[in-house]
Amino acid sequence: SLSSGIRTDIGGNEFSGILFTGRGRVTFLLNGEYKKMKGIAHVAKESRNDCSGILYIYKTDKNGETTPVHESKDLTKISGVDDFSNGCDIEGAVLLTIESRSSQGDVLDIIISDVYFYND
Repeated sequence: SLSSGIRTDIGGNEFSGILFTGRGRVTFLLNGEYKKMKGIAHVAKESRNDCSGILYIYKTDKNGETTPVHESKDLTKISGVDDFSNGCDIEGAVLLTIESRSSQGDVLDIIISDVYFYND
């Protein structure tokens, strides 16, 4: 989901202006306007202690071809952040999908902050 509220990660850091927060999937219409995306994924303090999950980011081009552009490390309450500030290649993305998955079901709450869509 999208959020304009304030969320807190496991380290007590507060974030606002968040692109993605929670569980599940969200898709954005980009219409091929950007070449790169960067950001940082955090595990929210509300997440269960015994769960883990992975953040996936996919782009879909004008032909409907879907390509993965980022896969996080296994995220837990002790794993730290997933920093993809070096930029993911989203050139040609008509749609951008962000998804969090956990083998334990919908129990890992992820916050993506410091997100920028840009062109080189």
